Amino acid sequence: MSYDLATCFFLAVCLICVVIFFVAVIYMRYRESFSRRKSSGSRYDSRNDDDYITPSISIAEGFCGLMEKRGLERFLMRDYVPGVKIRRRDLKNPETARKKLHELLCDILKFLELPASVRLRIDYGNDSEAGKSQAGSYSRNAFDREITVKIQPFYGPANVLAIMCHEAAHYFMEYNRLNWNDTYLNEQRTDIVANLTGFSKIMREGYREIKSYETSFEPSFIFITIKTKTTTHRIGYIDVKDCADIGRFLAYFRKNLSARQEAKIQFDSLKQKTSEYIETAKTLAQQLEYVSVPDIKALTPEHVMKIQQVLAEKESRNIHAEILKHEETLKRVTDLEQMQKSHQEISRLCGELVSWASIFQGK
Repeated sequence: MSYDLATCFFLAVCLICVVIFFVAVIYMRYRESFSRRKSSGSRYDSRNDDDYITPSISIAEGFCGLMEKRGLERFLMRDYVPGVKIRRRDLKNPETARKKLHELLCDILKFLELPASVRLRIDYGNDSEAGKSQAGSYSRNAFDREITVKIQPFYGPANVLAIMCHEAAHYFMEYNRLNWNDTYLNEQRTDIVANLTGFSKIMREGYREIKSYETSFEPSFIFITIKTKTTTHRIGYIDVKDCADIGRFLAYFRKNLSARQEAKIQFDSLKQKTSEYIETAKTLAQQLEYVSVPDIKALTPEHVMKIQQVLAEKESRNIHAEILKHEETLKRVTDLEQMQKSHQEISRLCGELVSWASIFQGK
């Protein structure tokens, strides 16, 4: 009886070991499905932007000013939506990856208004190389440009997309002569530029920390011990929190720029109308100079009184000098409020001159 119990116990232990072995094999085969990504910047900082200026925001602010001076502010006002969908399984097949990523690169370059004269090179890395090589690179010589993307086993579509946006930002900066000479700081600036030129959400997602898992088996006297090694990877020269900070700054900048652009549109419109009113005032003043007082026909006593009032006011004022003053003001004014005031004044002068001409004509 004791022999039967021992046999049963031994068989039960063997069965458990076999089950554990097969579960481990399945886990090893599909371990990528269990990979998790942890973000160090998943929550935005709630501090007031005015009281919280980081080096990244300082660089972003300076770059936005430079973009405005170069007339490139339109690139700061729009967000990129990928026109090509990349799936995780696409990255596993080199031929499919090259085709899809080339289509994606062309879509990105079109968004950045860049010539598609750049070659794309796809390299595949392995776990042993992680952290030892660049995730991507951009190079140019006298003949062509090349963007290289190195795909690691633990990369997902969001990571590869962020890498491509970073390298495309290099091309954007070089093409628009926005580069700096220093290497490492230029890489940081390129990440910031990528965030500012439409890729903010993409960079924030793609630069999250990536966790990969490596499972090993250690046999013991009866059981097999399963050990899992967790490795954390990150890409990019700035972190997710920097991307979030830049995203908030960009939202503030866009709102401010929109207000300034709207004010400029109003200013330019008022300036054009004011210029037209000045020309109208010149024409009316010239016509009034040719009015012969003896030829004016008074229709009623009230009309006579109006004519006398107009003649008296006309004699007391130097209309040509007033018009010249408005012309000089138009050349100097730069503020919307001042332009509105100048427009109102010249509009009022034109109204007065029209009224005078109407009275002289007996209307």
